[in-house]
Amino acid sequence: MSVDSLVRCGCCVAWGNHMREAGFTVAEKNLPLADLNAAKVEAGLKPGQTSCHTE
Repeated sequence: MSVDSLVRCGCCVAWGNHMREAGFTVAEKNLPLADLNAAKVEAGLKPGQTSCHTE
């Protein structure tokens, strides 16, 4: 699984760790906020459908 996250976001780090503990292989990519938001829009997510680790 790929996790795009904000640089130094504790929530995103915890999410990645949680998913690893659940048996997933996690590739994390730290992005600036504008790039992270653009990736969410590109994925087709609409306002209200996202959180910091939604993709």
